[in-house]
Amino acid sequence: MSNILLVDDHAMIRVGILSLLKKNFPQYDFLEAGTLSEASRFLEKGNLAMVLCDISLNKESGLDLLQEYGSKVPFLMFSFFEESVYGHRCIEMGAKAYLNKGGPPEELLRTIRKVLSSVPVIVRASQEAKSPLDHLSQREREVLEDIANGMKLQEISVKRGIQYATVKTYKQRIMEKTKCRHNPELLFFALKHGIIPPTEP
Repeated sequence: MSNILLVDDHAMIRVGILSLLKKNFPQYDFLEAGTLSEASRFLEKGNLAMVLCDISLNKESGLDLLQEYGSKVPFLMFSFFEESVYGHRCIEMGAKAYLNKGGPPEELLRTIRKVLSSVPVIVRASQEAKSPLDHLSQREREVLEDIANGMKLQEISVKRGIQYATVKTYKQRIMEKTKCRHNPELLFFALKHGIIPPTEP
């Protein structure tokens, strides 16, 4: 029997979602994880029909799982934020769908059925809308993420394996493209557009 993996750092939320899924998908076994390391162990074992993954996992990000395993197993990403914040980025990274946690249970069940059946999930208009992130290269997004996480340019240089002067150039380009004038504005931009996940309630 294939498994469905639920990744969420809130135990009570896992209990509620799993209760709903077990009633509606009795043909599957369900696994649960609250951290990236726990989820990675299940993903390495394989035999997964799909993964339901929260974006904000305490101080970790479900986007890291999506980036590493999204080409191997279908991912349905979700968070408390609207599709306009994370939807475009998740689909761009390879997720099969993105949902807001505040949506009705029927929408979650309907979307899971589509993902399990390999039926394309219609991307909402808010997800299709042009995102300010589209103007940033992948490397610029990475540098923006590091800056928003409080890293200094020298630290980013070491982490990304690029010259310090190159990091400065990337930061300048980012500020020009986002129209941000200083680091606090870059942090706000990164939070607003899902570069870094905020702490969820």
